[in-house]
Amino acid sequence: MLKDFAKTSPVTFFALPVIIIGMLVLSYFLCSTLITNQIDSRQQFVEQQLKLSTTHLETQIIEFKKEFLDLSKLDDFREVFDTSDIQSEKLRYRLKRIVNRYSRFVDTVYIYNKSLFYYMNQDSLGITHEGTGQLEDKLLPLQFTSKPKILHLEGSKVLLMSLLHVREEQEVYIGAVIDIIKMIKNEAYKQYTGEFSSKVIFTENIGFKTLDRGEQFEAEFQLYDHKKQEIINNILDNKAGYLLHKLPKSSFVYMTSYQPFKLFQERFGLLFVNSENDFVAPIKAKLQIIFLSFFAMIGLVMVVFIISLKDISQNNEELYQSKKSLSQTLTQQRFILEHGDTFSFTLDKEGVPIYVTDNIEKVTGYNKTKWFNELPNLLTQNKINQKVASDFKKFSNEKGFELNYNLEIKQPTEQNLIIEFRERPYFNEKGEFEAIVVTAKDVTADYYRQEELKRSLAILEVEQESKKP
Repeated sequence: MLKDFAKTSPVTFFALPVIIIGMLVLSYFLCSTLITNQIDSRQQFVEQQLKLSTTHLETQIIEFKKEFLDLSKLDDFREVFDTSDIQSEKLRYRLKRIVNRYSRFVDTVYIYNKSLFYYMNQDSLGITHEGTGQLEDKLLPLQFTSKPKILHLEGSKVLLMSLLHVREEQEVYIGAVIDIIKMIKNEAYKQYTGEFSSKVIFTENIGFKTLDRGEQFEAEFQLYDHKKQEIINNILDNKAGYLLHKLPKSSFVYMTSYQPFKLFQERFGLLFVNSENDFVAPIKAKLQIIFLSFFAMIGLVMVVFIISLKDISQNNEELYQSKKSLSQTLTQQRFILEHGDTFSFTLDKEGVPIYVTDNIEKVTGYNKTKWFNELPNLLTQNKINQKVASDFKKFSNEKGFELNYNLEIKQPTEQNLIIEFRERPYFNEKGEFEAIVVTAKDVTADYYRQEELKRSLAILEVEQESKKP
């Protein structure tokens, strides 16, 4: 039978294997491109998070030092040693406000001269403690330096010392005990990277230290030596970057993004480590659809091939097999449509739904009845929802008109959804307005990514403005 088919349809006979191989190769490149784009997208997002964290860390230190310098221009810090003086009380009140403001990473602040010291700190309950004493009784290595100086203390703490001012040849100094790791950990914690991630800090004195670890992060952060050396060299050269790698005792692939920065002239590196479950899992469904589609196409080609073989002896069987293959194709296309992240519905002129795709509950989390009956109650207080009320008045039933808007929808357990809607009028064969066709898509990730980018740009603009003379 194959020999007869090759004689009757030689082009089709030899083209089929080429088509199948071509489909397999194309599916490979499509999947590879999709994964690459997903990794690049995730890396860019994490890079923005790292830049925000490190920039804010540097800004906090600058503001902390500036507050004392500005205060020293207004007050005489020698008065702080006399706790019974009224001016001392006002000065200590202002000092208390500064200490409370930076208590996230400042352990204790010292004001001292050649013989006396005054200290102030805040405990874990938010209670402020202060006191004075003789400098010779203090074990902390407070030094008299004309330029800012740093001493490393036990653990991750450092002692920052600087001359505040000189008046009538009486020098007054400031010392601040700062927990660097705690400071960096508090800032990194603000950036959510998911349950399959870990946050790590690198310092020249401590090396790599884990700051935070997601509940689903399955491996300890123990880099292989060559990967560790690559990251260290780039951080010390003030180069940001990322790499894909594996960790010991783990079969997963990880993406480690790192950002160098400096605090008190010391070099640090902040690392966000994401498991493949974080940056590949979101597109697994798309990958499965691609593979299913291509294998379905290959299967369809094989079916056509078999049908063509049977057509030599059975013409009636050909019609049956064609109908069967068409049904399979329609089912596969419907599967792709109903399991995508876009749903649609049609409303009549009175706003009553007359058609709704089945995947509305998959995208929104609400079934058809709850969606159309309780939509106003599902909206959040976001400003974009308030703006939509006025946009509805702009809808026109003219041909070619399209109304675009976003709504934020409540979610009971997850992050609220941002859904993009597009409304178009539908006209019957007589050209009369008959219905409204609406398509909606979940754009939550893109929306918050744009909002995060706007916030980053705003921070950069504020920094640039502050640096202008």
